[in-house]
Amino acid sequence: MLRRGPPAFAVVAWSLFCAWCVAGVAPCGDLPAHGAQLQVLAELLRGGPAREVFEAHLSVGYGLTTWLFAPVALVSSGEVAAKAASWLTLTAFPVCAGFLAHRLGRPWALGVLAAPLGFSVSYWYGFLQTFTAGPLVLLAWALLCGHLARPGWRSAAALAGLSLVVLLCHFMAFAALAMGALTLALGAPSARRAAAALALVGAPGLLAVPRVVALAAPAAEGVAGPATRYNLDAHLLGVVKQYPLGARVSLWLYVGVLGLCGAWAAWRWWRERRWDPALGLAVGQLGLFAVMPDDLAGSWRVGVRLVVFVAVAALCAPPWPRVPRWLFAVPAVAVACLAQVHVWFAREVEGLDAVIARPPPPGVHGGLLLTDAAPRGAWLALLEHQPQWWTARWGGLGTHFFADASHQVVQLREGVPLPPALRASTLAPAPLDAALVFGEGELPPELQELTVVQVAGRWRRLERR
Repeated sequence: MLRRGPPAFAVVAWSLFCAWCVAGVAPCGDLPAHGAQLQVLAELLRGGPAREVFEAHLSVGYGLTTWLFAPVALVSSGEVAAKAASWLTLTAFPVCAGFLAHRLGRPWALGVLAAPLGFSVSYWYGFLQTFTAGPLVLLAWALLCGHLARPGWRSAAALAGLSLVVLLCHFMAFAALAMGALTLALGAPSARRAAAALALVGAPGLLAVPRVVALAAPAAEGVAGPATRYNLDAHLLGVVKQYPLGARVSLWLYVGVLGLCGAWAAWRWWRERRWDPALGLAVGQLGLFAVMPDDLAGSWRVGVRLVVFVAVAALCAPPWPRVPRWLFAVPAVAVACLAQVHVWFAREVEGLDAVIARPPPPGVHGGLLLTDAAPRGAWLALLEHQPQWWTARWGGLGTHFFADASHQVVQLREGVPLPPALRASTLAPAPLDAALVFGEGELPPELQELTVVQVAGRWRRLERR
């Protein structure tokens, strides 16, 4: 059993694997659009011409990750910043999971088992804000365990600050943090200590009340899109369906392991009838996931983002004396499957790096898919935002990177006369001045005035002459 923390060689090896995964073109659906957000934000901070079209915002409940990694975009590009955020999150995930296991009285080695869980639904969808908040939630739970055992002003300040950071990253991550804090506090030595700890975690939530009201009103009236909807399929097999084909093998392995963990923990509780904070954490996260809608207040795929917290909590639920060596075959197989997925996707989009090697010309640029946005072997629209790597690398007047959404960091200025192409994911009715086209077939009428200047793989780069 690992008693003093994860070995340095394991952390370095994992970080190198994660760096290889996010380098090049990673199979993360929305990540290119977040990279474009980062690049345009950097242009706004420099005071460039982008400020005539876009403006920056800081919203409670969403977007802090973009601001935190803006310095990386300032010295490099939004593309590098988005990949750096993903790499740091993947690297930190098993360390934070191991630290949580340690604080719950479990072996540090559980962090090794948890490492592939970092490649969650939020990773494949490219939900950067929820994704980066994941390790912070695990770290906050670990700090809370220590604070409940031995309160102190340092741990109190760290816990309150971390809760605020999670809230500013994403609402759903804060919901998972709050539910976990509630269940962990049930095992506190005294009710007074539990109430004080919960106040530390919950205090930042007061800042979110106006934002929650603003989001809830349109959703209740049916104005927000998508409408709030509970999808039982997403709670049962939807998570499996939303993984790329190669990753489903590792997912089913973890379903088996986590099922055994849950059965073991439940059997122990039934025999001893003794409250265990680790088991309470797992039950609380499972309950939160069970009641969470699939679409909520205009947000897509809300419930499935919580699965990763359920998985880590379930992994820590049994009273592990030590982790059997044979069980480490599970993360080994998972890593091999993850490597296969990334190699497969790189082949699917081969040529993208070549067509974005040069900056787009002046004017409005965007992208068009002549194929299904979900490539072969995937249910996710992994291709939809791949052209946005062009904007993420070079900036400019790009399209389809969420600038029309009121919760995003970078938004279009109100009242600025802009071509409609900036406000929609489609080309009509305004043609683009430059475009990346993926797939074979005849170009649509909107692009007939553009000339093909480069072809690489299944990609075509078009510019107005």
